[in-house]
Amino acid sequence: MSAKDKIKSDLYHPLLSEELFDYINAIIESNEGKSEKEIKRIIDSVTRLPIEKLRKKVKMTPRLEAKQLMYSAYETTEEEGRKLAQKALEIYPDCVDAYIYYGDKSLEPEEALDWYRKAVKSGERDVGEQHFKEDVGHFWGINVTRPYMRARDKYAYALLILGRDAEAIAEYQDMLRLNPVDNMGVRFDLAPLLLKNHFYKEYYKLFIQYEEEVTFGWLYNYFLYYFIKYGGVRRTQEILLEAISYNPHIIEILCDDRDVDAEIGEYYTFGDENEAIEYVESSLEMWMAFPKALKYLLNFYMQFKDLN
Repeated sequence: MSAKDKIKSDLYHPLLSEELFDYINAIIESNEGKSEKEIKRIIDSVTRLPIEKLRKKVKMTPRLEAKQLMYSAYETTEEEGRKLAQKALEIYPDCVDAYIYYGDKSLEPEEALDWYRKAVKSGERDVGEQHFKEDVGHFWGINVTRPYMRARDKYAYALLILGRDAEAIAEYQDMLRLNPVDNMGVRFDLAPLLLKNHFYKEYYKLFIQYEEEVTFGWLYNYFLYYFIKYGGVRRTQEILLEAISYNPHIIEILCDDRDVDAEIGEYYTFGDENEAIEYVESSLEMWMAFPKALKYLLNFYMQFKDLN
């Protein structure tokens, strides 16, 4: 069982926040030349408005019109959603979200991959050369890049589902080059993938880049790396104890060998059981590739339970 059994169709889709930012950016652009104080006053006044009223204050472009259709597409039936996606592409041929929508609705991974590839290509045109030259390192923080970054994430995950790990790794690494702040959590997909494929130098570089991270099993990955490199030495045990302190449910699930697919909740919070289930689902193939580490983990868990 793995999170790779399904396309991540519900992550990072536009309804989360982008419509508001789209409109605010459009209003800022239409007021170019005004003082910073005036711009701030305008932003403060419009952000308090309901989204329906805010729409009326925006000078619509083909890009915005197409995106607005896609916000509606995610809130209606698939049949109607597909019609809206087609209309969006007619209005703005590089509407990234329309291609993403078709990918999300695809039943076959290969078909989804093809749509996401088209989304990435349209996203490159939509973002434009200037942003790729001047804003590397700040993607996602710039609103126009968000559909493109979501398309890259979808494309990488579709590659992962199809077992094309090397290509998925390259995609994730490039996404982190574009956006090292990693608002999208790409590091959580990349770390287990690097370890599973024995890219230990690349994994350690990633770990150091986000060394302060403790969520979503980050330290369990580091325990595995350390065990592979040095075996069950004292420092390996210390890392594992630290990982358990942040989420004890992960070691319980890994060692109980239970089917977690039916147990997962809709949301998770740091350190809870749902976070543990999500982590195990997404990293199980990594753990299965290292049976000695799992055996060590089980022995450690049995002793840990006896002492606690």
